[in-house]
Amino acid sequence: EAAFGSKVALLLVEIQQLAAIERTLLATIGADDGRLSRGQVDLGLSLFTEQRTQTGSSISLIIFLTGAAVRLRHAADGLHEGPPSPELLAAARMAVDLYAPLANLLGLGKVKEALEDASFRMTHAAERAEMVRLMESTTSQAQLEGALLELRDALPRGVVCRARGARMDCALPGPGRGDPPPPPWDGLVSMAVSSRRKSAYSTWRKMANKGKDFDQILDRAAMRVVLDARTQEEATRLCFAVRDVVVGLWDSDLARGKDYISSPKPNGYQSLHLVVRRAGQPVEVQIRTEEMHRQAEFGSCGHWEYKAGDAVAPTEAAREAGEAIFARIDADGNGAIDASELRDALTGVGVKATQAEAEAMLEVFDADRDGAVGFADFWRAL
Repeated sequence: EAAFGSKVALLLVEIQQLAAIERTLLATIGADDGRLSRGQVDLGLSLFTEQRTQTGSSISLIIFLTGAAVRLRHAADGLHEGPPSPELLAAARMAVDLYAPLANLLGLGKVKEALEDASFRMTHAAERAEMVRLMESTTSQAQLEGALLELRDALPRGVVCRARGARMDCALPGPGRGDPPPPPWDGLVSMAVSSRRKSAYSTWRKMANKGKDFDQILDRAAMRVVLDARTQEEATRLCFAVRDVVVGLWDSDLARGKDYISSPKPNGYQSLHLVVRRAGQPVEVQIRTEEMHRQAEFGSCGHWEYKAGDAVAPTEAAREAGEAIFARIDADGNGAIDASELRDALTGVGVKATQAEAEAMLEVFDADRDGAVGFADFWRAL
């Protein structure tokens, strides 16, 4: 603390607490298929999000998840030396089952994709290689950037756009700088267009979950338009004006279009969705106002507490998973965990801990400070 300051010292303590949670969960992953059960995922989400709630900050969790992604990627890079060990497979599956959803809740899209991709490389190397090949052969980032330029050129005269890689920003010129565009475009304040390719893992998972072939996945490339206008009414009209431009620019499958602006989803989500074909390949286009985007990302459809509140509340399945954790650690079955048992459990999954470290972990669980950690103490601490 003297060297780094109290805030950094506290952050390090929080990260160590997260690492202890990770070690505890790793000790429960079954040796048969190495997958986390639904109860274990529920329990893990509860543990990590409770730590965030107690600290009032996501910083330590962000650092922890980013570090996990980096470690897993480096481990995946070394797979040419041989197949992954059981410990690495367990870490890979925990990354995709638990850490990736947590990263998604925090809005860490790149961290989420890094965790999923590293896990995909370890657990399904051949499938990943084929999926990457298919993605590269059908939709490149250069093609998406070309689509942005085509959209720019199709917009009404007077709308000025600047394209930069996978993003394009549009607005009206200042007063006296050219003729204004026709209504409703004259009410435009700003418009941002972004493009992205679906990750190889997400595409593969969607194919598996829905029983579809690669060519049936229509959102493997996507564009999103987020716009603002002088009033919400003008912004809504502009959404439909953009849709008309898109439909006139590329072949579209109107039967697959969804108007969630006129008919919002039950959770309040609003947006226009349509699928177009550019150079024979499908591209999903989403169009929404800035207010709709804020609602989707941070409001009742997307806020952390909304997403995490129902998902991470301790369920009966989570309690059963907690009992399984306790039983695995309580080797002698006497109903209490001691430091030696905890240390042996960690060693069993390749995590080295000293006796002092094991004793320190048990102090966290011993809520009533009676020197014994039974299941009641254990569950209360979780």
